[in-house]
Amino acid sequence: MKILSHLLLSENIWLQRLKSEKYDNKFWTELPFEDCRELSEENKLNINTYLNSLSETDFNNVVKYTNSKGIEYTNTIVEILTHLSHHSSYHRGQIAKEMRRLGKEPVYTDYIVYLRK
Repeated sequence: MKILSHLLLSENIWLQRLKSEKYDNKFWTELPFEDCRELSEENKLNINTYLNSLSETDFNNVVKYTNSKGIEYTNTIVEILTHLSHHSSYHRGQIAKEMRRLGKEPVYTDYIVYLRK
């Protein structure tokens, strides 16, 4: 639950950064399962709404944000979205490994498998 919470909270925080909204950088808080389910749905809706609001040229816009250590950075929207994709893949792999360690079979999270179904 700690990794799943981190993944979902990070998505939420990055979206807030992209939209220049206030955020707290608290992405290691462990949430109950139902809160994770709700945050997952909220993230899906909010990310889709945000992406649909962008023009093709907006993806090259620069976003200024402060990381969890208080250091200020700038990146383009497309760079941040690429990071989000890779960050999610990394942590989904961690979750799958932990599930196998616990004797459970994880669901397939590969994008190509998703497309085939």
